[in-house]
Amino acid sequence: MPPKTVLVIDDDAAILNILQRVLEDEGYQALTSVTADGFPAPQPPLPDLILLDVMLAGGENGLEVCRKLKQQTRTQHIPVVLMSANASLEMMGREEANGWLDKPFDLDSLFHILGICLAA
Repeated sequence: MPPKTVLVIDDDAAILNILQRVLEDEGYQALTSVTADGFPAPQPPLPDLILLDVMLAGGENGLEVCRKLKQQTRTQHIPVVLMSANASLEMMGREEANGWLDKPFDLDSLFHILGICLAA
């Protein structure tokens, strides 16, 4: 079975590098992007899951990107896990996404939520 593909979108290059390394060490194929430009239309092949920062540089809003992904037939089946250091956004994020990660997060939490979302 081919590895599951996780697309990570975060404007912090250090977080992207760490997540890419950690995900690949666990057997995932990791794709990264510092922007959500062009979303919600990821190019084929589509990822199996998207890890999406809520607060992106340039005024982009991960909540809105998630909402658009969930409204499109082509992408609505892709689990989206939102990430943010702003805990006050969690309630809104839980309405939009399949999962939520508080930043900073530990690896156990990351892989727990990935397992839940990819098994659904």
